[in-house]
Amino acid sequence: MPYLGSAPKSGFISNAKERYTGITTAYVDLSQSIASLADVIVWVNFVKQDSTNLTLTSSTRITLGATLVSSDIVEVAYLGKAVATQTPGTATVTNDMLAGSIALDKLSATGTKSSSTFLRGDNTFATAGGDADNYFATSGLSTKDLGVGLHIKSADSGASVDGNADELVVEGSGQSGITICSGASDKGNIFFADSGSTAQGKIIYNHSTNTLRFDSNGSEAMRIESDGDLIQGTNSAGSDGRNLRLGSAMMSYRSGTADAYHLVFFNANGEIGRIRTSGTTTAYNTSSDYRLKENEVAISDGITRLKQLKPYRFNFKTDADTTVDGFFAHEVSNIVPEAIDGDKDATNEDGSIKPQAIDQSKLVPLLTSALQEAITKIETLEARVQALENE
Repeated sequence: MPYLGSAPKSGFISNAKERYTGITTAYVDLSQSIASLADVIVWVNFVKQDSTNLTLTSSTRITLGATLVSSDIVEVAYLGKAVATQTPGTATVTNDMLAGSIALDKLSATGTKSSSTFLRGDNTFATAGGDADNYFATSGLSTKDLGVGLHIKSADSGASVDGNADELVVEGSGQSGITICSGASDKGNIFFADSGSTAQGKIIYNHSTNTLRFDSNGSEAMRIESDGDLIQGTNSAGSDGRNLRLGSAMMSYRSGTADAYHLVFFNANGEIGRIRTSGTTTAYNTSSDYRLKENEVAISDGITRLKQLKPYRFNFKTDADTTVDGFFAHEVSNIVPEAIDGDKDATNEDGSIKPQAIDQSKLVPLLTSALQEAITKIETLEARVQALENE
């Protein structure tokens, strides 16, 4: 007769097996009832017994061909019953069932059934290994439209992605992001690998120290400390190879004591200054190469201008106990304007003072000129005095 699906197979299956020892009778009592010896297989000392040597005395007792001794081992395997078949009710079997199968076009699944598709849990056919495997979206979004790899989408952003970075795309119409969860004393890692290295570059957040580390070319290049300090170089203060630390103070380190540049300043015209150290000194240098200059004339009014400067002794309001020598910036601005930065009485947007500043090193050329003029006058006067003394 036809069946819905594959026809049931008649036969027996292994159901249970019992072992008996220490028996000194010619029979064994079973734990389950059987209808005939065909329902069991009996072994004595691991030798299968022919059913012609056995007698089913009752539904739970089998008599053997000889009396057992206590060292004998009897094993009985129960065989399952034949699978029962059931006759379907009237008008419950369709022609498709009678034909031995149900055609796929009778299912409610959508999509195209082929050798390269499979039936998904949502009752749709999808291409094996294709976009269906690489697309996760919220309800109502059914099209993978960004990237060639995994596309995780909560809403359509209307954006496009660069083909050099489209193996993983996370998309949303508002804020989107990726979260890496780690243990409270462990690290969260992003590694950059190639054919020669499993981690040529790294971004590592250490939860035990709350530091963010960046590696380049296989070693640490920079980190941000838990207090916000930025360290470029190695990871311990003052060690060789560590170059720069930015925080409450800026620190620059160089291994050894040889001459070295710590900061070099540039603008559109090229290098304009540098901070340089030797084994014991620090030099603050401003570009002064003759090849960068033109329209030079000698300073001829050094004494006149110098006499206009008004040096004072004073203290800053924030440090009442310290007296220093210096100038008022606005008084110098008309005499040596290149030494002054900022405007007199300037304020910030919040009304606080925006102070003028002075670079006192810019006064050196004027001081030099004035001193030279004074020396010339002194020498002239000395010559006159000498002439008078010689008369």
